[in-house]
Amino acid sequence: MNRVLHDRRVELLRAQINTIFLAAAFVLASVMTGGYVATPSFVRVAFAACLGILVIGLGIRTPRAVLYGLIVWLAALGLTRRLLSHGFSGPGSADPLLLVEPLALVILLVVSADLGAFKLRTNLGKGMLAFVVLLALGALNPLQGSMFAGVSALIFFVPVAAFWIGRTLPDRTLRTTLLVYAACGVPAALYGLFQISHGFPSWDQAWIDSSGYTALQVGSATRPFSSFSSASEYAEFLAAGIVVWLALGRRVLRPVALAAIALLGLSVFYQSSRGVIVALAIAFALVMGARRGFPLAASMAVGAAMLALLPTVVKHFAPQSFGSGNKSQLVAHQVQGLSDPFNSKQSTASAHISLAIGGIEQAFHQPLGEGISAVTIAGAKFGGSVTGGAPRATRACCARDPRRVVSPVVERRSVRGCVPAMARARLG
Repeated sequence: MNRVLHDRRVELLRAQINTIFLAAAFVLASVMTGGYVATPSFVRVAFAACLGILVIGLGIRTPRAVLYGLIVWLAALGLTRRLLSHGFSGPGSADPLLLVEPLALVILLVVSADLGAFKLRTNLGKGMLAFVVLLALGALNPLQGSMFAGVSALIFFVPVAAFWIGRTLPDRTLRTTLLVYAACGVPAALYGLFQISHGFPSWDQAWIDSSGYTALQVGSATRPFSSFSSASEYAEFLAAGIVVWLALGRRVLRPVALAAIALLGLSVFYQSSRGVIVALAIAFALVMGARRGFPLAASMAVGAAMLALLPTVVKHFAPQSFGSGNKSQLVAHQVQGLSDPFNSKQSTASAHISLAIGGIEQAFHQPLGEGISAVTIAGAKFGGSVTGGAPRATRACCARDPRRVVSPVVERRSVRGCVPAMARARLG
């Protein structure tokens, strides 16, 4: 009897000690968080730490919530960073908020691995594994000038993990994920239209003044970028949202889908990027072909025909003159480029083609490349090579504005890279 009482007292004492230590830990964490918040330069660190803890906790209990939350987070990441910079201080050389997405993807990848994501052996899966191996070798390429820059650049390729995450998603979860993505495009489009019609809020204008780049300007007008980190990321996010609404907006969702497609389409047009319009025309042909059961070759032929007719159609409906307002300049830039795509004075299509050809030629002259930091901002931030071995067209562009040398691979760190990768996984 005395032995039992003694054991109970020991257990109670241990419980009390654990409670005291836990309370002390919370107090210490609160004090440290308060200290961070009191110092403007540490606010981002504290905010990122809180989000990281939330992601870890949700990942352990409900990984699905992490997946849905990740989409919303990435859609609002650019705006969040600007608000924190405007209210407190800038991110410095590296922004800890950018680590939230890789953390969430790693957690989801671990969960997917437990569900057998890597056990599905397909040609597409093997190709993706080979691609990951090449990325790892590219990060260690000694020709990029800084090994740290190469390893740091891997953060921009973490969205590749979404391929294996998508392999284990049930159809219902994948559909919900895509609908969350498409739904996020609606407020993003409204915010972008607000920037065009009412001007940029103070936090957005501060970012334009401090970090704006040449391609953001169209004459005296400024392209909208909504809640994203760049205008191109905004346009491509909306374009992917349009494709999702086209594919999933049936039956009950059809009226909502039509309204969303109209809103997102108008916003994409006013964003004034011609490449996105071209990509949308091809995507529309492929989606409609898949829905009707057409062969892939037939769908691609329809897409090519739509591209060939696009300049003629735009010329037919284009107005004779344009105004000088913000909207008018963006519309003029869009219409003139689409109606005469190979006119170097109106369109950059020929420049993009020359860049692509130059990149292929460079691969033969320098087969080992310059490492993955050369196609990301990690090269500029951490001492890697950015433009040293770039094609002449790229170097000329960089000479006018070095900030324009940002590969599309960099932008794939956003949800635009994650969600399509999940969808591609279902093909394998």
